[in-house]
Amino acid sequence: SAELVVGSPVSLQERPEPSLQLTPEQQDIWIRVCDALPADWFGPETYDVLIQYCRHVDAGNKIAQLLDAELSRNPLDLVEIEKLTKMQERESRTMVSLATKMRITQQSSYTDKSSSTAKTGSRNKSRPWE
Repeated sequence: SAELVVGSPVSLQERPEPSLQLTPEQQDIWIRVCDALPADWFGPETYDVLIQYCRHVDAGNKIAQLLDAELSRNPLDLVEIEKLTKMQERESRTMVSLATKMRITQQSSYTDKSSSTAKTGSRNKSRPWE
């Protein structure tokens, strides 16, 4: 039978509110990231990194829109496309770096499955000495 234990009240962790330094688009990114992770994932010490991550995601999105528009033109301006592609690649590298440091990428996630494949290289691969 189940028993109710009365103890100290449970405190619920609030998700961090978006920084007022961010634009509305960047605040939407903040909310999307924070809502996808446990409420206590981001402490105040990580807010500056999260702010920069949101800025880089937003910049990457805007560059992608410019690149899409440029690719739809006829004739293509290859100099402009190359410039936008380099900008997009730079934003993507920065986004991935910040996301990895905040442990919000799949690569940063630890699971038993990833642990077992890391040990043997393959889940079904047997060791030669066995």
